[in-house]
Amino acid sequence: MPLQVQLGVTPMELLRQRRLDAARARLRMQPNASITETALNFGFGHLGRFSHYYYERFRELPRQTQTDDSA
Repeated sequence: MPLQVQLGVTPMELLRQRRLDAARARLRMQPNASITETALNFGFGHLGRFSHYYYERFRELPRQTQTDDSA
């Protein structure tokens, strides 16, 4: 059975989700980390798309993750 059928996402979407999860973990653990450097370190070369994908997945912007005291 193809991965897309098993998980409901394409392999590229799964990879993107994993990279976004890792970027979010870094922003939470290192609130002073550069969002630009974080995006680039996790393979997002286009910052606008990174923000779009990030918001789509977590319903908040990267800078909101950094300033969220409850994170």
